[in-house]
This record gives sequence, structure tokens and C-alpha cells, in this order.
Amino acid sequence: MPAYAAVSLILLAALFAPGVARGQVASFDTRRCESGDFRSLSDGYAAFCTGYRNGAEACRPRPLERKEVTDACLAGATLHSQSRIRDYAVGPSAATASRSAAPAARPGPDVCRRTMVDEIGLAGADEVRQAIAPRFPDLVVGTVPESWNLRLEARGSACDDPRVTQVLYDFDAKGVLHEVTFVWSRPAGAAPSPLFKERAAALARRYGLPPPQSPSRLEATTKTAHVVLEDAAGRNAVLEIYGLPR
Repeated sequence: MPAYAAVSLILLAALFAPGVARGQVASFDTRRCESGDFRSLSDGYAAFCTGYRNGAEACRPRPLERKEVTDACLAGATLHSQSRIRDYAVGPSAATASRSAAPAARPGPDVCRRTMVDEIGLAGADEVRQAIAPRFPDLVVGTVPESWNLRLEARGSACDDPRVTQVLYDFDAKGVLHEVTFVWSRPAGAAPSPLFKERAAALARRYGLPPPQSPSRLEATTKTAHVVLEDAAGRNAVLEIYGLPR
């Protein structure tokens, strides 16, 4: 496997900023935790770094401490056990990726073949990040919304259709792969989107799925996964979600 440079790991969760509701975004750069300069930042940042460096045992609430500070510490602790993931996080940040002039080279067929969809409920976080690191030039680690469970957000794979803007790998509380979501860029327009129709037809051919239950949703179970296709017009996306069979 090629050597990859470490980059900052961004936590995607609403945590410590006063007045910020859970479900919005608070970002932390773990390089600041490693360099020590977090001490000049906010109490929330310092708490995050405490959890990141020392784990959940360092996050016991203290008298009069604000809940958002404790939450920031627990967020850092979420990444503590997965800190090795930074060795595989590669490429430019989301803010700079769009400025890259040269398209990424397509990985080999063995790399492209491993979508991990067939390993939902089986693969752990370490196995998943090793499998997807050669596939994606941009990898961000964070948490699943409304939980402390691990999420890997991967972008920019030359293996995928260029309309796939990101692939989300969500894990359960035990660190086992729970769900894989392909986020497709949806063209403007009313439902059903032509992209939704295209993906529904492709899934029907591949898995023998029935027609959509509505103009914006298809849900069915295959032998290996529970599949949901959703036309999320409000998010300008079509979501193709694979989870555990039901």
C-alpha cells in the first residue's frame, strides 16, 4: 500500500459552540492537539484535545463545567481509539479539493471492486479504512449525526461515477460497519429526478428490486443488504443507502 501523509481529522458534530444546536457542524484539527497550541484556543477545543489524547476516562464531568465542554471531550475520545486512521487519511481538504487541476488516477480493479457493501455487519473500522484508503484521495473522520459512533466520509474516488460526491461509511457502537451511503449530486428539478429513475433501473437490473414505492423512494431487501434509494430534492442529492438485511 502506498505511504500516505497524515492530514487533519475533522469532527462533523455539533458540540461546544454556545448557541449551536446539535446536528450543526463544529470542527477540530487534531494537529493542534498534537502540537499543543490548542491551549491558546477555547475551553471546548482544549476539552476535545484532552479526550483525543487520553480517551473517555479523561472526560468525567466536573462541577460547574458546561455540558458542551464535556461533549467536546467525549467527541475527542471518540477519535482516540481510531487515531491510527490519520495514517490513511490523504489528499487535500474539502476546501481545496475542487482546485486540483489533475484528475486522480483510477485505482486498480481490486481496489475499485471493494465497495465494502458486501461486508456490512462484518468489517471493523480498521479493515474498512485500510480498504478505502487507496480508493479515495480525501478521507474525513467524524461521527454519525446524533451519536458518537464513527463515520468515515470519503470523497473523490476515480472508481466511482463522477456524480457520486461522497461515500459515507457508518459504524455501530462496537466499531462494526453498519451502513454505506453513496451520495449522488442531483440535478435541479421536481421529483422524480431523472437520476433517481436511472439508479432505480440500475438497482432493478443488479439486484432484481421492485419498482419504487413512490416517486422519490425505493426500499427493498436483497440477500446481502437492505437498500434504500431516496430522491432528496431538498439536499440536491440522491441517496443510495445500503444497510444490514432486515
